[in-house]
Parts: sequence; C-alpha cells; structure tokens
Amino acid sequence: MTYAGRSMLGAEAEPAARRDRRDPRFRADEWTVWPYNLIAQSFLLTQSWWREATRDVRGVSAQHNREVQFLTRQFLDFLSPANFLWTNPEVLRRTFEEGGQNLMRGLENAVDDMQRNWLGERPSSAEDYVVGENVATTPGKVVYRNALMELIQYSPATDTVWREPVLIVPAWIMKYYILDLSPENSLIRYLVSRGRTVFAISWKNPTAEDRDVYMDDYRRLGVMAALDVIAKIQPGTRVHACGYCLGGTLLSIAALRRSRCWRRRPTSPRPVS
Repeated sequence: MTYAGRSMLGAEAEPAARRDRRDPRFRADEWTVWPYNLIAQSFLLTQSWWREATRDVRGVSAQHNREVQFLTRQFLDFLSPANFLWTNPEVLRRTFEEGGQNLMRGLENAVDDMQRNWLGERPSSAEDYVVGENVATTPGKVVYRNALMELIQYSPATDTVWREPVLIVPAWIMKYYILDLSPENSLIRYLVSRGRTVFAISWKNPTAEDRDVYMDDYRRLGVMAALDVIAKIQPGTRVHACGYCLGGTLLSIAALRRSRCWRRRPTSPRPVS
C-alpha cells in the first residue's frame, strides 16, 4: 500500500516485489509507470505468494510437490498481465503507434493458422525451411538403416581427428537436425569442426503399422544397433554418447543393460592423425 500510494503521487518508492532477472516480462520502461507498475507488482507478489505456498508442504512427497509447483507456475503464467491487451502497456503503445494494424495482422495470422490446421496444410512459412539447404546443412551420409532408424555419419572437417567418435541419440518426437539447425546454431558442425567423427540417429516417423513397437525395440534397433555399426566402422574405440530428452532416457537404459561398459577403465581421449 505504501508503494501504491507513493507511486500514484509520483514519488520515489521501493518496489514491494523484485522481478526475476531471467524473466523477460516487465522489463520495458512502460511497466514502471502508474498504473501498470501496480499491475506488475500485484502479479509478482501473487506469484511469490503461490511459490511460497506450494514449497515444502508437509505430508506431500517431493515429486507431488514439484508437480503442484509446476502446474501452479503454468496457471500463473497464463494469467500474466503481459498476455492481455488492456494490461500490457507495450502492446498498447504499439497499437497506438500503428493505428491498430498490429492487431489486424495478429487476427489475420490467427485465421490463417486455423485454416491451415483445418485443411491439414503445413504451418505458415514452413516452406522457407528446407532440409539440406538452410536446415541440417552439415555434410553427412547414411551408413545404416533398419526398421526404426537411419544412422548418419558426419566426417571431421580437420586434418587431425579424435580416435573416439560421438553418438547422438535424439528423442523419438524430434528430428535429428534439432542439433544442426543452422551453421551458426549447430552442435554437430561444432564437433566436426574440432575433429570429431559424429554419428546421429534419425528415427522413423511411426505409423499405425508400428503400434506394436515397444521400448526395448528402440533400445535394440536404435542405440545398440548404432553401436554395433560404429564398432564395425571404427573398431576397437570407445564411443562418447550424447542423448537428450527421451533419447537420453533410452541411452541411460541401454548403458545399464550393457553392463560391461561400466567395468572399463576410463581413459583420456587421444588425438591421432
């Protein structure tokens, strides 16, 4: 109440709630002007209250406590004043500057999205991204294929290469080139530019015919099959594996099942010509 009263009078006042520096909302100067500063402060205080109310609740398991915190955070983010026209001064300023044309463009985009979804068409601007042209441009070749995946090999782009290759296991619902989106944003290109041989699994898009495929099938025909192929291409070398999202879970299961991997003495990678 002290902050509200002083800010209404135009006097200096210490905010009652601090914004998380990682939160991009409420950064603009418009959020420091009355009444939007009070709207932002009210939301941040409410957010802080719920964060405290859902933390370390007695009689609740740690997992359930995390689930409650996650759902509460999602609901509060939905109610953020930054999401609504009349409580977002940045959008109001842009609307005034453009005479409402920004809102018209947004409406046109929304109608276009609904039409494309209804007709089963690709999202807008999807045709601007072509695999091999401006997405997934790191040179590679398919060295193995089975019923569930293709294994792609990327050769090092240096004269001196590391003996031990890298295997990337993506999630089933993601494309392999999530780590090779562009030359400026590509883990695969980064690795090959530093002398690494990289293998990446490209999962098959499942259809109704794959309804009987189980978790262990992905382990056998995915991770284990890839390791067998790599062992033939580069025999006698260890493999550095990198898995993310569900691919990381699958990779962990495969590593546990292949128990002899844990009995080997770790060695430092050695570059060879």
